Amino acid sequence: MAPKSKAGEEEDSLDCQKREKEARIVLEQELDSLKEELQRLRDYNSSLQQFNSNLLNDLKSATDSNLQSEREKSEILETSATDSFDEAFKQKVERQVQELTCELVRFKENMMRCTVVEADKLSSMEETCSSQRDQISVLQHQLAAANHKLEASAVLNVDILTLLKFYFHEDFRKTVVSAVPDLLRFSKLAIEAQGCDGTYLKKLSDYIVPAFVEALHKEPETKLIANMLDALSKCLQIFGPLLDENQVRSIVDEIKLVINASSSRKGKRTNTQDEQVFYQVGEVVGTLAKSFKASFLPFFDELWSYLMPMLGKDKTAQERRIASCIFDDVAEQCREAALRYNSLFAFWFQLLSRLEASSDTSNDDQVEMGDQEEESD
Repeated sequence: MAPKSKAGEEEDSLDCQKREKEARIVLEQELDSLKEELQRLRDYNSSLQQFNSNLLNDLKSATDSNLQSEREKSEILETSATDSFDEAFKQKVERQVQELTCELVRFKENMMRCTVVEADKLSSMEETCSSQRDQISVLQHQLAAANHKLEASAVLNVDILTLLKFYFHEDFRKTVVSAVPDLLRFSKLAIEAQGCDGTYLKKLSDYIVPAFVEALHKEPETKLIANMLDALSKCLQIFGPLLDENQVRSIVDEIKLVINASSSRKGKRTNTQDEQVFYQVGEVVGTLAKSFKASFLPFFDELWSYLMPMLGKDKTAQERRIASCIFDDVAEQCREAALRYNSLFAFWFQLLSRLEASSDTSNDDQVEMGDQEEESD
């Protein structure tokens, strides 16, 4: 029960790390957006200042023009002979000066309002940036803590496999076997959450596969062999495509040994545990076929002669069904590449149907003979 509790803690820490990373990304995006808005406001402020400068220059030019007009007016008054002309010219100049003065006042008011708004925006943006920097710092500390937990989980993933050699207690090994797929799944989630590539997961597979193959080879308990095959199948679902040819070869060779050993035990006695072993062998073969598709067919050719006896008349109906399911998985996953097996598949399925029909007829005959014996009694 202890490994499962630790696995729950690891899952919580990974979920927390994933949420923290997503929050940090959102905060960084908002910070970048605020920085862009701040830059745009600064550019706008600069353009307003430039416009103000231009307008002041224009006002200065207008004032100079007004002074020039006043001087011209004075000269005209000195030389003009008509009072009406002087009055009209004076009114015109006064109107121009008044218009320019009103325009200047409006510009100053607008400039003051813009300056106040810009100052408020800049102050608010600076406060927001400061708060987000603090949040990012907190998230970075939390991410560092999660990385330490991930490293501890990785060490646990590797070291726990050494406990498969603890042959003094069967339940202890069973607990270790059941914990490995869950720990591997948590490690994969952690690696994906950090945005890492599959290099580290490949290192884990390079360690786990040989350890499982060696443990299978040395395991004395049939029930635990089935459990190990089940765990190996779940691990292959996680890192199956990362395996190289030598690793697949080691798994296939060990499956041959497992089938031979189970067949030898079946020859001596009927054992439901061996049927469970055959079932888990089918799961492993199906997972390999799903992971490697047509590339797995050369290995399946080697397993053919080991699987074919499982369809024999002396085998149980469960064994024959397991064999047929294995062939069906290979045909489904490899598709066109498995067409060369079609004739053999059809022959074996026909043979399987006949064997099941023969088994049903035999059971009916036994029931009929039992009824006749009861009637004679």
